[in-house]
Amino acid sequence: MIHHSVYCSKYDCKYNTFKYCTAVAIDVNDKAECKTYAEKVDGYKDKNFKLEVGQELKPSLVEMQGETIIKCTATKCTFNKEELCDKFEIDVGSSGMGAECKSFER
Repeated sequence: MIHHSVYCSKYDCKYNTFKYCTAVAIDVNDKAECKTYAEKVDGYKDKNFKLEVGQELKPSLVEMQGETIIKCTATKCTFNKEELCDKFEIDVGSSGMGAECKSFER
């Protein structure tokens, strides 16, 4: 199993913790949109919130990124291997009201 590092700049996603995705599995569709994106409902949508939290509370990347699976149906992407992402580090960012994989390459 590939251990992915998923950097995410979509601060209002409930899986975004200190700029990293904590979802166990990520679903990317054929348009490179992150379908796992889910808006936070706790009211912490301010991207500066991360600066207010004590550094000692920040989990290690190893704890957060244990075994993230990225299911991807973007078959035209270079990193798509049998509908799974083969890239070690991916970048997810804003796309209108949702999120998209910024690591998509043809």
